[in-house]
Amino acid sequence: MVSMDREAHHKPPDRTLIALGVLVRGAGPDARILLTRRAEGTVLGGFWEFPGGKVDAGESVPQALVREFWEEVGLAIEVGPGLDGIDHDYEHGAIRLQAHFCRPARPDQQPRADPAVIAEHRWVAPHQLPEFRFPPANTPLVHQVMRSLGA
Repeated sequence: MVSMDREAHHKPPDRTLIALGVLVRGAGPDARILLTRRAEGTVLGGFWEFPGGKVDAGESVPQALVREFWEEVGLAIEVGPGLDGIDHDYEHGAIRLQAHFCRPARPDQQPRADPAVIAEHRWVAPHQLPEFRFPPANTPLVHQVMRSLGA
């Protein structure tokens, strides 16, 4: 079951809130989005995704994104507008995805992957997103991102 709404920071109490950042550098035909591939042996290992992670107690989605990007890919970011929230039920648990467009705080900074969590990262054009295998919960988000960026 997947449902979407525009409530940026609301989550049902039985769902884990996951913050995802659609990090975009460049604009127009030169726009690129950062994707990371989950390390094998982790939940949903091998899938590609937008960087992010669980929102800690007392933390907002934007705060979680700033923390997660620094911890997982070593990038300072600026958090921008939010996208529709997505509820999804996996066998291992129910989640609420809340994504925001982001931009690099320092465009010259290069990502690095935490090998315990991320197998690799890539900068891709928005129209390339369908070529990557995303977790099932991310399918509506991929479509939102492509529509928003005109891909």
